[in-house]
Amino acid sequence: MNLKKIAPLLDQSLGSAQHHAYLFMSRSFAAETTPIELIEILLAKLAGISLFETGQKPSSESFWEAFTRHPDLIRADPDRSILRKDDVELFRERSLYPATFARRRFLLIERAERMNTQSANSLLKTLEEPQAECVFVLTTARANALPSTIASRCQKILLPAWEKLKTAREQLEPEDAQFLEKIFTAAHLNSPPKIFPADSLASQQKFNVAAQPLQEMSQWADQAGRRYEADLLRDALVENTSEALKSGGLSQSRAFALFALLNAWGEIDPLNPTKSFWLMRVLLTLAI
Repeated sequence: MNLKKIAPLLDQSLGSAQHHAYLFMSRSFAAETTPIELIEILLAKLAGISLFETGQKPSSESFWEAFTRHPDLIRADPDRSILRKDDVELFRERSLYPATFARRRFLLIERAERMNTQSANSLLKTLEEPQAECVFVLTTARANALPSTIASRCQKILLPAWEKLKTAREQLEPEDAQFLEKIFTAAHLNSPPKIFPADSLASQQKFNVAAQPLQEMSQWADQAGRRYEADLLRDALVENTSEALKSGGLSQSRAFALFALLNAWGEIDPLNPTKSFWLMRVLLTLAI
């Protein structure tokens, strides 16, 4: 798993990590095995614990064995093709008790689209009555397959694909990848200086889209919207945003605005599949 790509995005997206439920979305969650590197980051950030000493690299088997033994951690059966009501009822019971060693109990449901109607309704009741000392973590490769009632109770975080897949940018045609790179570079050049005296020339500079004409952006958004699937386009934009944030080429406020917009695009996509419209919104957020 490419933590260099994922870790900075998680840090920025989770913020103070105070929410009681998170829905992580990525094409890579279609795999039956969740990378332990990702869970280690989430355990530290959301529950304040580590299962192994710093520097240790456990095998997947030993990691999940330690996870299962920990009194504050619970994992829905990863081998079931369908999660039943009984599988989720245990989550409700465990969420009622305070954590023993962790800051919060950590309740994990991988490939959450496996829930049927009964188990989803059971989980919904738990999410509607959040407990201060527990956090729910759901993963999915098919957010559209989850009931909207479940998704609406979670903070949604879109992650780029990582395992055994090319990056989204590598799957774009070279000219399209170069266009996005040029847009993000222009966004960096157009970013106002952080600190200047109020009467200085720099503080009065006006930033606009002159470096990247609107017509050119509109044409590209229309062509790319026709050429690529929405998931691939969102992943490419997430990758560019994460990389620009990590390198200092994009301010936190601009990056947060982009992540929020991309998450909104993911949620509304089934109702409004106009990819060109959303692409243009992202480009304008970068350019203005």
